[in-house]
Amino acid sequence: SRARRRRARDDARRRARDARRSRHSPARAMCGRIAQATLERVRASARAGDVACERYVASPNAAPGARVPVARRAEGAKGDDDDDDAKTTRARCVVDDALWGVARDGRREASNREAPLRWDEMAYNARGEGLRGGRFAALARDAASRCVVYVDGFFEWRVEGPRGKTVRQPYLVRRSDGQAMALAGLIERRAGNDAETAVVTMDSSKGELAWLHDRQPLVLVDDDDFEAWMRDETWATLAEQRKGRDPKMKGVLKWHPVTTRMNVASYQNEDAVKPAKRECEKNAGNIAALFASAGKDTKPKRQKTDEREKQTTNLYIG
Repeated sequence: SRARRRRARDDARRRARDARRSRHSPARAMCGRIAQATLERVRASARAGDVACERYVASPNAAPGARVPVARRAEGAKGDDDDDDAKTTRARCVVDDALWGVARDGRREASNREAPLRWDEMAYNARGEGLRGGRFAALARDAASRCVVYVDGFFEWRVEGPRGKTVRQPYLVRRSDGQAMALAGLIERRAGNDAETAVVTMDSSKGELAWLHDRQPLVLVDDDDFEAWMRDETWATLAEQRKGRDPKMKGVLKWHPVTTRMNVASYQNEDAVKPAKRECEKNAGNIAALFASAGKDTKPKRQKTDEREKQTTNLYIG
């Protein structure tokens, strides 16, 4: 019918619009939002000698372009080969803040190097498969450019609900033990003595988060992972291990749905990270209540009808 064709056309347009947003919007792309940890929790997790994050302000709903705390090799630090065995890579690191988002090649004019980046000029995630050859290959090979990004958690979106009434349901992913999450990252300096960083993401199709998204950040679970990522001879091995089903990641992460109000980057209320009922469950509850109330109204009407029939029968017999 004409109405059916119109609905099919509207659904096709809606899917095309969502696909465009998924490709271009940081709110739809992989790990396009993070929940930032307080500076006290960053200090506890980093355990570095020097923590200087003067411009860092924790946000429950941070988008690319925000400042994030990163652990990086201190300037002038010795290389891995010159190190004493008793001095770990973590002890040689300092923690300061950097802009989340690295300038894409050819997206910024030479005369505008110091201007803030727009989100469409940013590469805020670095695919793990591109570390050996691609935009971030040179950074990955440089020990001074590998870093660790500290967050409270990261958000992922999943399309849920019946056809024609779908919603983008956000989920917050955190560590199960409540510690700040350490993510593998890459950092580079730019004009104005500032720094930009990107989070490394890996294929998660074989992991616990496969139902939520096909990619996830490269999470550094413990000190061994920290050392492996920061050292020249082991960072590539660590990235290769996380491409498959790594038993070390089992039970490390937990997740819960959050309010859809945080889909807007300007939403900064504390409930952006608190567990919330999924939007499709809210709608399902209203429909169930509607049917339940309808069932209660039907029964008394049937009893009244039976009573009238009985009175009419008695009157006829008498």
